[in-house]
Amino acid sequence: MSNSQRAGTLAARGLIGLLALLAVFHVLVMTGVVPGDIVWGGRADSDRLNLVLMELSALLVTLLFIGIVAARTGFILRGKLRKTVCVAAWVMFAYFLLNFVGNMTAGPGVEMYAFGPLTLVLAGLSFVVARSKL
Repeated sequence: MSNSQRAGTLAARGLIGLLALLAVFHVLVMTGVVPGDIVWGGRADSDRLNLVLMELSALLVTLLFIGIVAARTGFILRGKLRKTVCVAAWVMFAYFLLNFVGNMTAGPGVEMYAFGPLTLVLAGLSFVVARSKL
């Protein structure tokens, strides 16, 4: 296994782990365990149904990203849809970069100080996964 493959596999495992934790977080927000005013710029908390729908969409995207990373590394769909999965990995990277910008412009608070750095880490890991020869 080359260094690129090792780095990609390690980054993929870290990315899957962080995304799994993020999925749990989305469920906790949907169920009210975590206050909804710390996500979506605090805009969705006033309407509970809106918050749940937004968090459900975020959860589905997170699960899709887990699937993309698992497919990129061959944990699932070994060798199938290779080009599509590679493009999807680059789209993930771009998504996390844009999300980082959004978190940094949300103003002082949890999104800026907690989710901003987390999203930057997710972007970095997704970059390694996307560029690796897996």
